[in-house]
Amino acid sequence: MENTGTSITNVIEKIVPLLIKNYDIPYEQLTLVEHYPIDMGIVADRDTFQFVTFSQENNCYANPGWDDVNKKELEELIGEKLDD
Repeated sequence: MENTGTSITNVIEKIVPLLIKNYDIPYEQLTLVEHYPIDMGIVADRDTFQFVTFSQENNCYANPGWDDVNKKELEELIGEKLDD
């Protein structure tokens, strides 16, 4: 099934303030991970995971950056195994 909506990648700067406000998470404690399953076509043979970071400019979150993280490292960070 193809997703015809807006990609999360294109609106990530707008989502962060909502997460912080709605879940009362201090920015310094927020770890945001973007996940694309194998069938999304980002990488042909595996799911992909990326940490998303931002700079803060005038109380806004800007200049998102994506850093690859492998599944094992992510599982260690969250303390549980992810589904295959």
